[in-house]
Amino acid sequence: KREFFMGRPREYDPDTVLDRAVDVFWRKGFQGTSVQELVDATGINRASMYGGYGSKEGLFQAALDRYISAGSLVEALDADDDTPFVQLIRAMFDELVDISATDPDLRGCFMTNTAVELGPHDPAANHAVAESLDALEGALGRRIRRAQHKGEIDIGIDNVALARFIITSMQGIRVLSRVRNDRRYLQDIA
Repeated sequence: KREFFMGRPREYDPDTVLDRAVDVFWRKGFQGTSVQELVDATGINRASMYGGYGSKEGLFQAALDRYISAGSLVEALDADDDTPFVQLIRAMFDELVDISATDPDLRGCFMTNTAVELGPHDPAANHAVAESLDALEGALGRRIRRAQHKGEIDIGIDNVALARFIITSMQGIRVLSRVRNDRRYLQDIA
């Protein structure tokens, strides 16, 4: 029996589409990205984009979710290793400076860009960014507590406040790198 009204199978790789959409949205922002730019970058036609994601907003949310799920910083912080906290944070900031100083598109941080552009009026984007930052804060807080128990950090330091300070410093580097991605300048901040 032949079925005439079943949906057509996808003729594209959703992971590739989302990775390419992340790249476009990261470089241009949500408002600055046209549907045609998404079609050109992802290689899917408009019908496939709307059929698979519903709208430009739906594709953006899927791309944001993909970006968040690909992050490995929380996993690195939660890893059960003996790397001293200061060494771990230094390596994290060194990598952040390297990424920022070598970005020819001056993209900054996709999460921060999203928070600034969409956070005030897009509840879904705001929620996704807030959840991601909460996860990072939690992982940093746990790692700081481990370092406190090992005697690497004063036990009297508020682990939540220190985690928030580190996140703010990281985000500051990414924001400033959009206008000044000079390695020395960013290393001074780190």
